[in-house]
Amino acid sequence: MDADVFVFDPGTIADKGTYAKPNQPAVGVQTVLVAGIPVVADGELIIGAAPGQAIRRTAE
Repeated sequence: MDADVFVFDPGTIADKGTYAKPNQPAVGVQTVLVAGIPVVADGELIIGAAPGQAIRRTAE
């Protein structure tokens, strides 16, 4: 089965984004799988990986 998995080091995980630079990657993230496809491996973002789909809701 496909799975979403997020593997991180609780001792080092941190958000490095700031108001001036909001798109900074987090540190301490080892692996992220979306629908069974790696999007982060060995702490590095895999450019071009785009599995999964957006979750949307209708406006009320």
